[in-house]
Amino acid sequence: MNIVVTGAAGFIGSNLVKKLASEKNSILCIDALIDTTYSKKIKQTRWLELASIPGIELHKVDMSKISIEPLLHNVDVVFNLAAMPGLVDSWADFDLYLNSNITATQKLLQSITAIDRDIKLIHISTSSVYGKIATGDESTELIPFSPYGVTKLAAENLVKAYADNSSFKFNILRYFSVYGPEQRTDMAYSKFIDAIYFGKPINVYGDGKQSRTNTYIEDCINATISVMNVGVDRSIYNISGTDEIDLITAIKIIEEAVGKKAILNFLPPRNGDQLITRGNIAKLIRDTSFKPRIGIREGLKYQVQHFLNSR
Repeated sequence: MNIVVTGAAGFIGSNLVKKLASEKNSILCIDALIDTTYSKKIKQTRWLELASIPGIELHKVDMSKISIEPLLHNVDVVFNLAAMPGLVDSWADFDLYLNSNITATQKLLQSITAIDRDIKLIHISTSSVYGKIATGDESTELIPFSPYGVTKLAAENLVKAYADNSSFKFNILRYFSVYGPEQRTDMAYSKFIDAIYFGKPINVYGDGKQSRTNTYIEDCINATISVMNVGVDRSIYNISGTDEIDLITAIKIIEEAVGKKAILNFLPPRNGDQLITRGNIAKLIRDTSFKPRIGIREGLKYQVQHFLNSR
């Protein structure tokens, strides 16, 4: 197949591209290489790595400013992972999130609907659209608790609106806290591993009892591809692991894997932080037969080992 992956230099996007390329697909990678949330050098390193893989073509494009319609004429599937992540920064720079998460999605949809071709869109969203507590299935009321969640929900609604006025197929995937080797350096587990290893304090916002069902990167990629292959058209799917874990327990697992104790600095809760996420993936299992393979304890140990091997 001919496939486009936007946000291809990101943590999840780059892993998706590698997996799709290993299955002999032709991949067109798009990324703006924005460095707001973490170092641009990390993205550039991934970008160069992707350039060395046969069957991959790279385009540095800011989709909020430039149409990608000319790149879509022979495309079968578009995976839209292009977005500005992160709850905290969305309070401080809303324009960045507006452009990256809403305007860029609208321009992509405009490009897809302009093409006389049966294109399928896999649009990546987030558990943050559910709000402070995300424990139900895909029909749960959506009450985003941060500007980030608001922009991601708006992007979902744009996908539905354009599809209702056009003929393209789509699925929306709501990711729950993806982690594993090469996780973004601005994400919690990456920060914890780095802090414990180097003896720096970890800022714990709230009491540390906030809990998550995380998604190991390999499971996330396999679930995403399974939806492309057999997902029901116009369906929304939660993508999550099944092990629920609180923050303090996760830190203890990382301490054991690193072999050092954490220094904890407790601070007041932050605006927009979710208290509980518990990904209900019954619909995903029913429609695709996919099941997560890597549990949180095993996955965190893999992430720590990758960090230690890179020293």
